[in-house]
Order: sequence, then C-alpha cells, then structure tokens
Amino acid sequence: MKFLLSRRWATFAIVVILAAWGAWALGQWQFHRLQEKRHSNVVTRTNLKALPVPIGQLMAPGKQPSKNVEWRRVTVHGTYDDAHTIVLKYQTRDGASGVD
Repeated sequence: MKFLLSRRWATFAIVVILAAWGAWALGQWQFHRLQEKRHSNVVTRTNLKALPVPIGQLMAPGKQPSKNVEWRRVTVHGTYDDAHTIVLKYQTRDGASGVD
C-alpha cells in the first residue's frame, strides 16, 4: 500500500482527476450547444412559416436587427440602381462559372 502514496501514483491520480473534470466540462459544453441549436431551429422554423412583412418592420438604418428575425421573409419595393451595380467575377454556382 505504500506505493500508492508515491509521487508517481499521486501525479497519476491528479492527471486522472483533471481528465475526468475536462470530460465533464466538455460534456456540459455540448449540452449547452444542443440547447442553442434547438432554440435556433425553433426560431428558423417559426420565421419561415410566418407571412412576409415589409422590411421596415424588421430593419432600420443604423439599427442592428435582432437574432429573432433571422430567416424571416420580407417584402421590398424600390427601383433598380444600375449606376451603382457591383459585379462579382469568377464566381461558381452549382458547378457552373459565371458572375453575380
């Protein structure tokens, strides 16, 4: 029994305890991520089922939209501004090259 009190066994016990604590902490982190994912899925599902609203109800210039309006469908009315068009060259979509 004296060997259990040696420095090697004490170090081994500390390492095992730290590894067990690390595994527990990572498990708690995974459970937290699961809850966040479930909440995100509920928000996404709810917002995709909702009817579209005018964009002014959800967003305003200089104001950050909330996370609860992500994936919400909106309606937008305006005119196309050809003078300020930005073209992204060398883009691929579905395996085909082109521009956006």
